[in-house]
Amino acid sequence: MDKPEARDRDVLEVLSDGRANPYLIRDKTGLDKGDTNTVLNRLGRSGYVRQITRGLYEITEEGRSELRDRGSPERESPAIRRHETYEQDNWKVLDIEGVDNIFSTWGRDIKSNELQVRVDIDGVIADSAMNDLGHTGDNINTSIWLSLDAAHELNSELTKAIEEGENKQESE
Repeated sequence: MDKPEARDRDVLEVLSDGRANPYLIRDKTGLDKGDTNTVLNRLGRSGYVRQITRGLYEITEEGRSELRDRGSPERESPAIRRHETYEQDNWKVLDIEGVDNIFSTWGRDIKSNELQVRVDIDGVIADSAMNDLGHTGDNINTSIWLSLDAAHELNSELTKAIEEGENKQESE
């Protein structure tokens, strides 16, 4: 396979969450039964997907590598997303592309009077199997309030990701 098609990447993104059957893949990607089987067979022949048992598939390390190499954001596993303060069942994912505006400001928490940083992102919902909310092409605005410690941590993580991306770009 030279370059996976968008629907191939959509299936890989679903499987990056864990094992899945064709019904779940169809539900998450919107592919019909025939297309789902065609994509799974093609990805299997390419070594990106492995059939565990009849009707159950998982992504291989080659498939994960393909997602990373093509710039697809890989969603964390359910085990990583789970933490003690928020039940995993409440997580919703929204993949935003075409970001128009990012801005931030500061303010104080009404109850604690603690300094906080607000980050706003305006963009468009991406065509991605990762989305649990909205529709492709819809405009979206999201805002988050962060403690100063969390804002510093976000800044550090973004700086690290930018440096890694720039290093990858330079090596190509």
